[in-house]
Amino acid sequence: MRFSSILFATALLLSPLAFADDAIQLDLAGKPFAAQKLVVLHTVNNDEKYSEITVEKRNEVTKALERINEILADDKPLSSVDANARQQALADQQLINKALEQAKQDSRMVCMKENVIGSNLPKRVCRTAAAQKRLYAETQDALKGKQKSMQINVQNN
Repeated sequence: MRFSSILFATALLLSPLAFADDAIQLDLAGKPFAAQKLVVLHTVNNDEKYSEITVEKRNEVTKALERINEILADDKPLSSVDANARQQALADQQLINKALEQAKQDSRMVCMKENVIGSNLPKRVCRTAAAQKRLYAETQDALKGKQKSMQINVQNN
């Protein structure tokens, strides 16, 4: 049983079309957990489509996978565990799926044309959505700091 799960997970990992455009979602009711666990771990650690997952979220996903693994040891179906354990596993499944969805959204590429100093020709620059948000926040912080220093200078004169 365990060998077939590992073989299935390996086939999924090696198949380039396994999750071509779809977001990866954990489904405890539908598929064997062991195979899904390997796919999720590979995704959060190695997949560029999920590269913007934070270290905290990656750790949360890993811990949630381990908790589910303890509940569904030996590839037990979700329906065979008690109600409290099932509720915990489903809550962890939801946490994992939200983290994967957010990472996929943050990792999508956003391209914009930006003006380059000293040139009239705009340059096309591509960044991840999360990098774009960080750049925007840093720019806003810098502008606020500049405004505060200008206000202090005006008050001192």
